[in-house]
Amino acid sequence: MYNEVDKVKSTSTLKIIRSLRKEMIQDNFLSIEHPSFPQPNDQTISIWRYMTSSQFQWLLSEKRLYMSCASQLGDSQEGTAPVGENLCGKTQLKNAKNFQEQNFIKLTLDQVDKFARGFRNHYFVSCWHMNAEEAPTMWDKFFPYPNKQEIAIKTTYQALHKCFPDWINMGKVKYIDYQTDQLKRREGTVLPNLYEYIMTKNREKCDWENEVRAVANAIDISCYDPTSFFQDIKSKSFVYAPIIDLSLLIQKIYSHPDSSQDYLETRDEELRRANLHPVEKV
Repeated sequence: MYNEVDKVKSTSTLKIIRSLRKEMIQDNFLSIEHPSFPQPNDQTISIWRYMTSSQFQWLLSEKRLYMSCASQLGDSQEGTAPVGENLCGKTQLKNAKNFQEQNFIKLTLDQVDKFARGFRNHYFVSCWHMNAEEAPTMWDKFFPYPNKQEIAIKTTYQALHKCFPDWINMGKVKYIDYQTDQLKRREGTVLPNLYEYIMTKNREKCDWENEVRAVANAIDISCYDPTSFFQDIKSKSFVYAPIIDLSLLIQKIYSHPDSSQDYLETRDEELRRANLHPVEKV
């Protein structure tokens, strides 16, 4: 079964998270204002979430959106510094005026890299494909070995944004050349915001995704919504699964192009019980 969630919270872990400096929350911007979360020009543009049948059934039964820990997304580069960022650090060290400045730069860069890697376990992410129209090629991209029972949920950027509280950030992923490019910085700052590590991906590997992400961090979750902070039975990693309004989130549901009629009828019955629109075949 898809990522069963153990609703027995880890009290010790939550205590550790809550013990972190809560004033960090005061610096948290609304997602529409945060510089690490660029917004689409058209807030009504369609976005798509491709999922397996068991994932879809879990969504319907729990009425929660499963937000995986970033370290569990299947990409070893998630939340890490690109090669280009490390090259930038070497240039800064080379241009240091003296030994003390060199030591300070090295310590700072090491600490930022350590924080970025550590935060991979504290970011919880919901990933969506942004595209005005349903793209048939995405089925093969997301499911290279399909069982023909996969589902695609269609919604809009605006609708997904409304499903979340203001302390959850949401925006478009940026794609860079991991070998040469640096992470984006705000004007006048030396180091990137830590969110840049989770909102930037390798163009060579991932630009086809045209991804939109909603990102919650563990500190905010533990303060604002700790009852939706669970542990996954299979992976043992933590999961954020906020309650959402399915009628607001889901505009249309599409089945795999090769799905059977029996499968469509089964899904339609589930959707009727949930007071949602019937599934459409691509």
